[in-house]
Amino acid sequence: MTIETDAITTPPKKYSDNPYQDIIEAFEKSIHSTRELSAETYEEVMAAYNIMHTQDKPVAPMLTVYMHMTKKGIQPTSLTYAYLIKSLCTRDAKVNKTLSMLRRQSARYGAPLPEMIPLEKENNIGQAMAIFDQAIAENATHAFDIDIYNQLLNGMSKQENTRDGLYIYEQLEQNRNVRPNGNTFMALMLLFGGAKNTDAVLECFKEYKTLRKKLDGHDPAHIYNALSNAYVRAEDVPSALHVVETLMVKEGVRCSIMPYNRIIRLMCQQGDQEKALELVRKLKTTDTLPSPTEDTYANLLTGYCNAKDYHNATEMYDQLLTMNVIRQFGHLADYIHLCSTVKKPESALKALRTIAQRGIGVDVVTGRVVLRGFIENRRVPQITRALRIVFGLYSKNNFINEHSPFMEDAWKALRMCTDISSANAILDITDAYHVLPMKEDAEHYLSVYDMTKASPEAWQLFCQQATIKDCNRLFISAFRMSGSSPFADRVIGLLKDMIELKLIPNVSIHIRVKTRFKKYNYIDYLNQWEELMAPYVPAMDKDMAAEEAQIQATPEHSSRMMSDVYSGEALEAAIGQKWEDVITILNQKILQRKDVPTPEAVRDIISTASRASLVDKAQQVYDMTIDSMSTLDNRSCRKAHAILYNGMLLAYGRNKQAKEMEVFYDKLRSENLNLSGDSYATYISVKFAATKEDMENALYLYERSKTENVRPSIYLYNILMSKLAKAKMGKEAVKLFNEMQSKGLIPTTVSYASVISACTRCNMEREAIRYFTEMKVSPRYQPRVGVFNNMMQFYIYTKPDHDKALEYYQAMLDTRLLPTAHTYRLLVTTYANQSTSPAAQLAKKSTPTAVEEEEEKEN
Repeated sequence: MTIETDAITTPPKKYSDNPYQDIIEAFEKSIHSTRELSAETYEEVMAAYNIMHTQDKPVAPMLTVYMHMTKKGIQPTSLTYAYLIKSLCTRDAKVNKTLSMLRRQSARYGAPLPEMIPLEKENNIGQAMAIFDQAIAENATHAFDIDIYNQLLNGMSKQENTRDGLYIYEQLEQNRNVRPNGNTFMALMLLFGGAKNTDAVLECFKEYKTLRKKLDGHDPAHIYNALSNAYVRAEDVPSALHVVETLMVKEGVRCSIMPYNRIIRLMCQQGDQEKALELVRKLKTTDTLPSPTEDTYANLLTGYCNAKDYHNATEMYDQLLTMNVIRQFGHLADYIHLCSTVKKPESALKALRTIAQRGIGVDVVTGRVVLRGFIENRRVPQITRALRIVFGLYSKNNFINEHSPFMEDAWKALRMCTDISSANAILDITDAYHVLPMKEDAEHYLSVYDMTKASPEAWQLFCQQATIKDCNRLFISAFRMSGSSPFADRVIGLLKDMIELKLIPNVSIHIRVKTRFKKYNYIDYLNQWEELMAPYVPAMDKDMAAEEAQIQATPEHSSRMMSDVYSGEALEAAIGQKWEDVITILNQKILQRKDVPTPEAVRDIISTASRASLVDKAQQVYDMTIDSMSTLDNRSCRKAHAILYNGMLLAYGRNKQAKEMEVFYDKLRSENLNLSGDSYATYISVKFAATKEDMENALYLYERSKTENVRPSIYLYNILMSKLAKAKMGKEAVKLFNEMQSKGLIPTTVSYASVISACTRCNMEREAIRYFTEMKVSPRYQPRVGVFNNMMQFYIYTKPDHDKALEYYQAMLDTRLLPTAHTYRLLVTTYANQSTSPAAQLAKKSTPTAVEEEEEKEN
């Protein structure tokens, strides 16, 4: 049965006002049915995709349609091939332009950019060429116009692929329906110029001249510009100059500044800035020549920057500022980078402020280059000033949150602080963007507080200047600490200090501390806290009552403090598994009053439910609270959504509910919000199998997390290494393990077990021994049976060595670990390998594959 074309191309009236989108949606629904579509229907669908496609997006949907129809055995029409090739070529041009920009950035900052990897893998022109070949083979080129041939030639030009370029031109000559035009010869000359075949460039130009009068209307100046550009691509400055200074003048062809700018750029790339400057002076003083533009001086500026010539670069920079610089960001960024490189951070900061005043947005990379210059000088007051300025410039057009790369620079500066005033000045900046320090940074801040307290002079100054804001900040930092015991001792000590200073923590912190103590059943600490706080609780109750009365008097007024308190109560109820109380508190005390629960508390409630395998409760809490987050300002709303979406992703992921987990992954992506490190870990754990193909995709996702400046956690590394071990990708696991250590993360026993497992499965004996030895002296080492069994198994099956296997068995006993059933099976096999008895042969039937499940349980 065939669906008529009209069945898809004529949408019902209930559809949108966009008929092309309607066609696409109708097609996507139809592919799941058993009905067959005609070649003409596919052509209409491809036409809709072609019209709806923008060059900023990959052509994957169109290729999916193409694969679908070929799989069904339907031969594409010539027009279908034309739509595909044009879209692929258009996308290829956009990708090449973007890659050129990224490569310049990469060269400027001396590091590869991860964004380049997926773009380089698209291979649009390669796919366009394959489809072109298929169309030729099927004699289906009658719908091809000259633009298709020219676009393909331009694609080959970028790749300097003269073989395929000549093949395309031969096919063009054989097609009686189309004829070459001026763009065809331009593409051919650039193709041969890129291949540095100047003889072929000249032959193309001569052929153009013989056909010039027969070609459709075109501007000869474009051809001569292309000729000059071809010589530039061939790095032949004299020939390029001959075209613009002699040939074009002789033949009366007008010459613009564009070819001169290309020549000047090439001179600078070749390190001949003086010759380029001489040519600029000539352009400036000769009436018959085009005048220099901002592009001219921008090329010179980058030339001097690449040569590390600060004096001349500054001169060109000043000249460029007298002109319109709105399109010169890349060149101006080169100058800022040079200033930082030659240890002139103030000049770099001044230049950044100047370009921002000219309406050019500040990007992350350039802003961080400026900050790097100050950080390298290690002068905290200057770093703080630079942070404040750069954050302010960037935040005018961009959103700053805890994942912003600038935060890494702020935390670096914080870790340089040795006095509490400097540390507070930096935290004042991050507080403005509602970002709290991470665990390591919070612990450093508290250590600075300890140093201040140990110095009588510094402590006296702090006591004079301390505010309630400083008091609350210290307690919030304590909440970021690792370990429950250090937290308990810390907050009790802080409370005693603050009482002495007459700075009492607010009610929100009071509730949170009590909740934490109850969570870990720290009754003694709880009693100490309540005893110390007892004199101040009545005043808190009075403030809370007044606040509540104000809310009741003015229902539209939302109280942040009361919401924090009630959110803490709801969390306390969740920890006690009192789920009816949780729902009642959230509903009656917060939501019905048109207030917003604290997102972090909601996340912790969701986490508590999921850890008890009560995912339905987690979903209920999420459903109740998510709409209220939309009443927050845009920045706070986005942050709240990110917190809750990550919380739900983790909840479903922990309970292996992949479909529901995917919903929240999609929400994060669709709203351009970042996953947390633990969310990435959970998603990878559930979504990807331990196969090479899946783990390559998982590693790509991990690389993406780094571009989002997500701080990888031990959990994320452990998940990746464990799966890489099972996929027998030992080198990749070792690389991740080393990367984890280079980031200052201390491996756990699970980390070592995973990397050792990967090494033993991939016959990497030396690495396995090294990591095993390193593990035993690690500060976080907790003996586990699985890793000993791994080493025994390696010396039984992979590299048989009876003595070595028994050596690791003895090492297991020395740590007072109890052998498992799997250990005893390994021992039986070890001794069986030394014998030829029937029992020994039976024992040998156990294989590494058969015991991998046991190994997984133990690790």
